[in-house]
Amino acid sequence: MSSGPPVGEAVPVREDLVAVYRDVLAAHTDSPTLKVCVSCLRSRCDDWRWAYERLATAGRLPDGVTDDGPVLPLLDEEE
Repeated sequence: MSSGPPVGEAVPVREDLVAVYRDVLAAHTDSPTLKVCVSCLRSRCDDWRWAYERLATAGRLPDGVTDDGPVLPLLDEEE
């Protein structure tokens, strides 16, 4: 007997937690220049992975974010 949702089915997450997890993704995204999280100085730090996993299992990842990291414009190419 298993508990939890069936495999492949999204796990519901409260909207306030989705916002928190997305903020964590943004705060701990690898710098395009340094190739590491500027807070933790590790690539794909534990905080980023934890938030990514929660959003992925809920089916709530922001557009452009994959386990390879987000698609970010370079900061020095502002219009």
